[in-house]
Amino acid sequence: MKKVALALAAVLCVGSFAFADVEAGRGTVDLSYSWGIGLKGTYLNMTDGDDGAGGGLVLTHVPSQVWAVELEVDYFDVDAEVAGVTSAEKVEMIPVCLTIKYLAPVHSRLLPFIGGGIGYSFNNADEIDIENSMTWHVTGGVDIMLNEWWAVFGEARYTWAKADSNTISGDVELNNFSASIGIRYYFE
Repeated sequence: MKKVALALAAVLCVGSFAFADVEAGRGTVDLSYSWGIGLKGTYLNMTDGDDGAGGGLVLTHVPSQVWAVELEVDYFDVDAEVAGVTSAEKVEMIPVCLTIKYLAPVHSRLLPFIGGGIGYSFNNADEIDIENSMTWHVTGGVDIMLNEWWAVFGEARYTWAKADSNTISGDVELNNFSASIGIRYYFE
């Protein structure tokens, strides 16, 4: 948890430079009709297991001032507590997610957002046979524009995922909370 707090503090610190640009009269950023590509690092906490880390690639389209659509691919390697298995099971997840976000600019360079979406997770486990699964998520966070094209972002997300298994009876719960920080480049 200390790592998450440190990462979010770093995002806010870097964001203070964006506010300095605004105070100097350098204007606002209009992202309408733009695209963005970004990289992120993620801390993941399984609701039924241990912590993990991962990261991913994010492709963003902003069709209007207040809406954004994102497609992202992540990779996570975590230990998960699985009913019917005596020790924590090493699980690899590669979720591909589509998210719709509502942007609520409160400052010319500060873009908080909320959103939700669906995904499909490619799952693999060491000792049990685990199926791929559909996922659903809600998210919230903030983009801090450093200039017209670059932004740093922080995001918190809760994901619901349940995978079938042919090895054990019942489903494997893959619900998780994640906190991400990253950098994004916008272009037209």
